[in-house]
Amino acid sequence: MLTVDDNEFNLFTFAEILKLYNITTDMTYNGQDAVEKFNASLRSNPYKIVFMDVDMPVMNGFEATIQINKDIQTYN
Repeated sequence: MLTVDDNEFNLFTFAEILKLYNITTDMTYNGQDAVEKFNASLRSNPYKIVFMDVDMPVMNGFEATIQINKDIQTYN
């Protein structure tokens, strides 16, 4: 699982909640990093779930989601 949010408090709070269910998550702070991390995961163990914030610096959640979907289509 990948969690993307520019608010550090949100990231770590969500990660702590997930730990209660024995779920771990990778975290990143903007859409561009999320796209890069997602693409890197395609080579070995692709993320099944991505929790994406909308309003972030560098690349917002909408743009990142569009890019990730394009990259999935290209990879397949």
